Amino acid sequence: MIGEGDITVDVPREAVRKQLDKILASPLFAAAERRSLLLRSAVEYVLEGHSERLKEYEVGRRVFGRPASWDPRLDPIVRVQVSNLRSKLREYYAGDGKDDPLLIEFPKGTYAPRFERRSVLRIIKDNQPGIEATPSVGAASIQTRAPATVIVLPFVDLSPGGDQEYFCDGVTEEIINALAKVRGMRVVARTSAFQFKGKHVDVRLIGAQMNVQAVLEGSIRKEGDRLRVVARVTSVDTGAVLCSTEYDRQVQDVFALQEEIAKALVDAFKLRLSEQQQQRLSRRHHKVDVEIYNLYLLGRYYWNRRTHEALTKGASTFQQIIAQDASYAPAYAGLADCYLLLGLSDLVAPLDVMPKASTAAKKALELDDTLAEAYTSLGSVRAVFDWEWAEARKMFQRAIHFNPSSAMAHHCYALFSLFPTGSLRAAIDEHQEAVRLDPLSLVLNTDSALMVCFAKRPDEAIAQCRKTIDLDPSFFRSYWVLGHAYAQKGIYPEAIQNFEKARELAGDTTFVAQILSGLAHVNALAGKRDQARQHIHELESRARQKYTSPFWVAMAYVGLDLREQVFSWLERALDARDPWLFTIPNMPLASPLESDRRYRSLLHRMNLA
Repeated sequence: MIGEGDITVDVPREAVRKQLDKILASPLFAAAERRSLLLRSAVEYVLEGHSERLKEYEVGRRVFGRPASWDPRLDPIVRVQVSNLRSKLREYYAGDGKDDPLLIEFPKGTYAPRFERRSVLRIIKDNQPGIEATPSVGAASIQTRAPATVIVLPFVDLSPGGDQEYFCDGVTEEIINALAKVRGMRVVARTSAFQFKGKHVDVRLIGAQMNVQAVLEGSIRKEGDRLRVVARVTSVDTGAVLCSTEYDRQVQDVFALQEEIAKALVDAFKLRLSEQQQQRLSRRHHKVDVEIYNLYLLGRYYWNRRTHEALTKGASTFQQIIAQDASYAPAYAGLADCYLLLGLSDLVAPLDVMPKASTAAKKALELDDTLAEAYTSLGSVRAVFDWEWAEARKMFQRAIHFNPSSAMAHHCYALFSLFPTGSLRAAIDEHQEAVRLDPLSLVLNTDSALMVCFAKRPDEAIAQCRKTIDLDPSFFRSYWVLGHAYAQKGIYPEAIQNFEKARELAGDTTFVAQILSGLAHVNALAGKRDQARQHIHELESRARQKYTSPFWVAMAYVGLDLREQVFSWLERALDARDPWLFTIPNMPLASPLESDRRYRSLLHRMNLA
């Protein structure tokens, strides 16, 4: 028998091992080497009386071969794989193992399996959809401890012309935003949810990968002034549909429709909303003209594409809305978001757009002081452009107060506020909350690597970059951060190789100055001074033709230790209010400057001394 000090009693070890072998021989496990190794290792730990050692770090090291420097907060492989294993075991017992007398399962919140004899009644209940198997999951609702966790998948466009993608995406995002305001609910951010767009993936697999309890999905058919919307909520644990509804409405009823869908999900989780929460759930669009709202969804569609052309179109679209209805707060928030990203893009002079971002965000908050996205944009401008760090912190905290599930608010608070003001540990922790809310975001995962790199933990940065590259090998910024991490370790050939890979993937678009700066700096450190000068020449040529970040030109000269040129370009950066100056207190490339009085003067002028 398994000892009383362990998770399960009164189950013979032989019976457990026999059941384990049967599971591992099944089609679900036979070809899945990593999944099988995880299951066998966990079972053996418990059988040998060592269940207390089944902690995340121990499993990551022993089962997945992670190094001693591995940080589970940066690499959630154990959580993801155990969640996937939990799902596969449920699938096994619903199929090949439906008549097995012994149950091996992983209770939520633990990495140690539990073994349980299945009575005939239990086996029948587990395989009859009309009978409850356990009191924790019912056919119509989820009984759960807060926070309830959910992912909203992009609604499918079933319109006759197939031309309403932006409308469907916008409705999806509005539902995400509405649910994110509900206390007691955690909603996966748009970026990660939209990774599943157009893909036919079992909702239970999505739930396991995203670590959520329910999936909301549906379709929209927009024809003339009519909408037909189908929405359903599925439990990840059981695969059962918790609620399914169809709506036939006029287009002008879209605002109320979004609220109804959101409230249906809240009801499925049996969450009780206060009057204030009910008000937050309402988007208060009811008096807005449908055509204006249609333009708003189009503007957000452009903003989410993030290219210079799309951001310019987005800004123009939001301005068009404001010209028609100057009281529509979300349009000002969208305009602020577009100007902010343009100011960070390295293609537009910050002085041309950052003040506009500030003005638009302030106007949005004047009209609606609960808009988290407006607080986030204003906080970002206050930090990286105005260098008003205390005020920026207040703005970010307000954003998180009104939308705790906003990955962007947590991200900007960590990167633009905590990070430059010296709170590195707090910044890294805060940023992990952003990644938890948006686990498939390439930007967030890469910026997590950037922060640990700048915190002088290059090995962790390399591991995080590798993970992000696994998500998308074409994302150039991952290679840029890898270049910095290898440069910090003094491995210059690897650093140069990764910077060159970043340049190849980025082309002649945004952030090219950052890549050329890295190439110049590391080539200089590697003794390739002529190559470094070529990259600097390219940077300066670009600067004569179009706006190019003076900060990154300065960082390129640091490698050659040409201090006069360095501080000349840093002065230009100060005059231009270059937003990338916020990185200088932690930038490894800038560390040779720290003993120079001009460096200390620069920090003082940025209110960072």
